[in-house]
Amino acid sequence: MHFVCPLENCRRMRLRLAIKRLGNIDYLTPENVQEQIRIRISCVFFYLLLILLYPQKKDIPKIPQLAKMAKLKKKLTREERLEKKRKAERLHDQRIKNDPIKNAELKEKEKYHRKNEKGQVRSIKDLTNREQQAVRKIWREKTEM
Repeated sequence: MHFVCPLENCRRMRLRLAIKRLGNIDYLTPENVQEQIRIRISCVFFYLLLILLYPQKKDIPKIPQLAKMAKLKKKLTREERLEKKRKAERLHDQRIKNDPIKNAELKEKEKYHRKNEKGQVRSIKDLTNREQQAVRKIWREKTEM
């Protein structure tokens, strides 16, 4: 029993082109579909074609998958891993420098670390009572915002 190709009036060009690649087959049998289309069209197109050929879902024939094993990743040497890491770090730094907000945050962090190394940053317990009050007032104002 032959089925008329339902893709004649299909607007999706990729499906129509896929059918044309099969050699202008006007009539498709389930055997034709399994033999020729499975080989020449990707699995997605093949499944779509089967759905169009078989309106009821239960009628769609079971097709053996063309199983492919996953490729094994080769182990990277220490130098290759370090190079990959350096490249990722450079890319990360470049993204931060291109973003003005993140760049400003980075500058402030660097400024804080420089002051901390010089010993200019003091903790609250090292300040005098009057300085502690001033700092705590600033903290309160910042949290109210």
